[in-house]
Amino acid sequence: MLQAIRKHVHGLLGWLVFGLIIVSFALWGISSYFSGGDEVPVATVGDKKFYQRDVNRAYLRLKQSSPKLAAMDENILRKEAIRQLVADTVLGVTVDDMGLEVSDDEVKKIIQGIPVFQVDGKFDKNTYTVALNGQGMSSRQFIEQTRLALKKDQLRRSVLDSGFMTDAELQNYYKLFDQSRDVEYLTVPLELKNLEQSDEAIQAYYDQHKNRFQVPEQVSLHYVELKLDDLAAKESVSDDDLKAYYDEQKESLTTQERRKVRHILVAVNDDVSDQEALTKAQDIYQKLKAGEEFADLAKQLSDDPLSGKKGGDLGFIRQGDMVKAFEDVAFTVAENDISEPVKSDYGYHVIQVTEIEPGQTKTFAEVKDQLLKDYRRQKVENTFFELQETLDQTRYEHTESLEMAAQAIDQTILETALFNQNTGQGIASEKAVREAAFSQDVLDGNNSDLIELGDERVVVVRIKEHKPATTKPLESVKQSIIQALNQKDAHEAAVSKADAIVKAVKDGKSLESVAAEYQLNVETPGFIKRDTANIDWPLKQGIFSAPKPAENQTTTTTVDLGPGGQAVVVIKSVKPGDQSNIEESTQNQVTGRMLKNQNSLEYTTMLNQLKTNSDVTVQKELQ
Repeated sequence: MLQAIRKHVHGLLGWLVFGLIIVSFALWGISSYFSGGDEVPVATVGDKKFYQRDVNRAYLRLKQSSPKLAAMDENILRKEAIRQLVADTVLGVTVDDMGLEVSDDEVKKIIQGIPVFQVDGKFDKNTYTVALNGQGMSSRQFIEQTRLALKKDQLRRSVLDSGFMTDAELQNYYKLFDQSRDVEYLTVPLELKNLEQSDEAIQAYYDQHKNRFQVPEQVSLHYVELKLDDLAAKESVSDDDLKAYYDEQKESLTTQERRKVRHILVAVNDDVSDQEALTKAQDIYQKLKAGEEFADLAKQLSDDPLSGKKGGDLGFIRQGDMVKAFEDVAFTVAENDISEPVKSDYGYHVIQVTEIEPGQTKTFAEVKDQLLKDYRRQKVENTFFELQETLDQTRYEHTESLEMAAQAIDQTILETALFNQNTGQGIASEKAVREAAFSQDVLDGNNSDLIELGDERVVVVRIKEHKPATTKPLESVKQSIIQALNQKDAHEAAVSKADAIVKAVKDGKSLESVAAEYQLNVETPGFIKRDTANIDWPLKQGIFSAPKPAENQTTTTTVDLGPGGQAVVVIKSVKPGDQSNIEESTQNQVTGRMLKNQNSLEYTTMLNQLKTNSDVTVQKELQ
């Protein structure tokens, strides 16, 4: 279900919800494992114990939550999973001790806003129940997990939203951020020469850099693949079966009637009695019947400030969106008619329906292609899992060959081209396949374990060909070594010339006169800043990394420009930045960025302190 949530989540609210519940999902069910018998826990937080199965569960949830996380090294991701388990448990204890509360309405709003629980943009209870059942969770469990996640977010926001920057901190930052330096510089280019290098030098370079001339270890594979989509494509389906399936799915293919409504509310409260509110509502009703504008009266008289500003407009509603008394009238009154005052818990409403969108069911022709795809997949799901078990069992029982496994599931043995541990084509582009291919068991000539590539695709592989890593012979890389040595000679010559220029300037000569001796050009851009556009980044980095010159003196230094050679820079003076010169929008961005970094650091410090103060132990290899 997490994959489905990730697929459908949009916007800030969606990602907030996803972030709140992902660790809760990862933690759900842990309590059922706390009685670990003689099994040694891998981590403890107070009296709560986490076993390897809990880490596995958290690791899988984390891996499924993001493609970037799925691509991370497994050991790193497992450590992150246990870190989150510990941090989340410590936070849970902390918010309970602090007595933080979240109302039922807040929890309900968050859950109903999760897109995966919605149909046509509206919360659907049946979809919600099915999704939770798929996770083995009850509604009450999920509600409490969400409530706990929201409490933790209260604490997080109380830290992240409480920071501030002093004027002194900002001024000091802008003195650096907006600093300008008056500079002149020259460039000593690399003078590459096509020199003959000695055999001794070539051999020495080859011996010292053999790792650069490695041909990595390679393998090619035989493999058997089982895909649900392939099984589904072969499944024949009659029109009668498909139409029966359509009838079963009609409810999910039907959109509810929607009505666009507006209202004027006369509230009943301590200052306005029920009878007074009713009398006022009836007076409004009579004014509307006499022809006065609904929007004008709503803006003047409605006690619902939000809709009142919009002329009473509540937008489109469906059955179940509003309180029953309001809905009973809103879904019976004719389009453009105005209802008499309707009583609810909030007071009296005068309602008008301005637009009606009838409910409709998609036709068989409209959804036939998708129904066919879904029906075929549904029909072969059990077959797929049965064949998967058969493949797993057969590859284990006949580990010396793939023949029996392929025959058992009626598939053909396929093969790959050679690939290395980092890259491959076709099925070897899958990291899990490459990891299995270079495992010792497979390199020893055995079938691999069953490799899952998503929920509906599995493979078993075995070695076809194995080529150990080798070093390219000297003769095949000789020319590239000569080029590297010539590049090295040119770089050393440029460094030597730049150092000589720096010495001459420090001895009292002007950069201009020394440049003339070496037939080089001096650039005089004057004062530049960190964001000056026409100065290359490596040069700017060197300029602003150099020491600030003392009063009435200059700083002369060299900057390595890589393939561009060496720069000799003279820094004449430095002007501190002035906050008043920075546009307000830029200041706001900078302040926001600094606050975010500072608050994140404070939040991390708080978490670390909470863990330090808690009774937390984690196995060393998972830390």
